[in-house]
Amino acid sequence: MSSRPRLRGSLPRKMALARVEQFARRLGTKTALPITLQDERLSSREAESRLALSDKNWRSRKARLDAAAAAVILQDYLDGRA
Repeated sequence: MSSRPRLRGSLPRKMALARVEQFARRLGTKTALPITLQDERLSSREAESRLALSDKNWRSRKARLDAAAAAVILQDYLDGRA
């Protein structure tokens, strides 16, 4: 599973999406495993909200934000398969 950016309009963002899709295709070819692209919209915002419940220090939360957002994306993927 790989996150898939949901993008609006701009050319750089569309190019980023094309790169993600190309990476997923190549990864699937090399591994012979199915690759699913998962929507990552608002994952950072959700992760920030969850971290803020237990940690009031912004700098501390920021250091853990990417990992927490990845966990949100993975949980959304798993919930969608249930």
